[in-house]
Amino acid sequence: MQLKKVLSLLHVPGEQRFFAGLDNGELVTVDLGSGEVSSRVDLGGGYVLSLLHVPREQRVFAGL
Repeated sequence: MQLKKVLSLLHVPGEQRFFAGLDNGELVTVDLGSGEVSSRVDLGGGYVLSLLHVPREQRVFAGL
């Protein structure tokens, strides 16, 4: 199993989860209560270098 490195983290105030951008191009969502990965999305490769949430939006933007 190849270890993945976290390159970016984002916590949205009021949410019980955080987002992590990985070095293999994946964006994972982690539940703060359990510490479990609740979703994993492959963004098509490249490093996920930055994450941004715009207040009052339901989206997270990822910079590759």
